[in-house]
Amino acid sequence: MPHPLIAKIAHVMLIDPIPILLHLPPVAYNFLHRAPSSAAEWQLWYFASTDPDIARTLGRAFFWTE
Repeated sequence: MPHPLIAKIAHVMLIDPIPILLHLPPVAYNFLHRAPSSAAEWQLWYFASTDPDIARTLGRAFFWTE
């Protein structure tokens, strides 16, 4: 007998790996604190890491202990 949640999550596609892997210390450090060195890293830093909502959520309101 299949699990009842299989029908609900069978067609989920997760595109961005950051929300899934953010609990890993290297990922969190690289996303929040590492200084960018290449053009692609600068672009990601400017548009993702410094976004006001993302910065506030990850820096102030994220439950790191869970």
